[in-house]
Amino acid sequence: MLTLRTWFSGVWRVVCAPSALLVLYALTLVVAVPLGAWMQRSLPAPGVPDLVAANDPPAPDIDWLDEVFVHGPGPARFLTPAVFGVAAPIGNLDAVLDGSRPPLPLLTPIIVFFVCWTAVWGGVIARLANGARIGARAAIAASRQSVVPLLVLGAAGGIAYLVLYLTLHTALFGPLYDWLIAGALERTAFSWRLTLTAIFGGVLLTLGQVLDFAKLAIILGRATVPQALNDGVRLVRQQWLAAVAFLLFNGVGLAVLFAGYAASEFIPGGSVPSLWRLVVGGQALILGRLLLRLVLSGAQVDLYLRVRAQRETT
Repeated sequence: MLTLRTWFSGVWRVVCAPSALLVLYALTLVVAVPLGAWMQRSLPAPGVPDLVAANDPPAPDIDWLDEVFVHGPGPARFLTPAVFGVAAPIGNLDAVLDGSRPPLPLLTPIIVFFVCWTAVWGGVIARLANGARIGARAAIAASRQSVVPLLVLGAAGGIAYLVLYLTLHTALFGPLYDWLIAGALERTAFSWRLTLTAIFGGVLLTLGQVLDFAKLAIILGRATVPQALNDGVRLVRQQWLAAVAFLLFNGVGLAVLFAGYAASEFIPGGSVPSLWRLVVGGQALILGRLLLRLVLSGAQVDLYLRVRAQRETT
């Protein structure tokens, strides 16, 4: 019951703070628009007036996309059919679990987005924790107070993820996987890979929860980075059931969101979606993912405040 109350309390905190969603969406656009302009300038002239040819039903010009992929300069090389529609988030998830390194030209916008997100995250969490409007000045003050330790925590978290990929991921999907599938049927090999993927994904999610609660300790408890990491580990260990439930609830929400996004590509108008539907659907997916992230953060804030209040009374 406590887990459900905490989750719905997190939902209510987000409902009462629509400005948090607007700030994060605006931040996403501010970072994405220059990247889109950079990619647009690097595109060669297409063989047709637009990416979507004037057919009925409309169909992407795959030949032009292939030409861009092979000969395109800069970020244009990554403009493939896989970046459109529901294939994009599924491809990102597969890359994370498979340990694929992001293309080097895209590392700069990824780092810029991380820094910008970190710069406003203190104000967002302060707003969710307060439960009422705090004003722009208080939000900016919370962001300014926490931005440096959050960046240090993010760097430490990045190193931890890198170590996991270089050690655990390499061990699971290297010698261990080869030993498990030696002489096995394809169906058995797939089952083993699915099992190892679930194990590695669980470790990644656990680390993510520890880092999330450590951020709360920095923003709401003004802890140092080592203290925050210790608080994050302790909270996840003591409240592991709630932590797992939060991930399950968020996972179900993501599955519903992706299912709806995939369905929107195939209703009505043929099996190939029009360009406007891709744009509108993509923006709706971004808003949905930001909303789910805020709901998860709201639930984590509520749990953190409950645990801290219990400690203060004992």
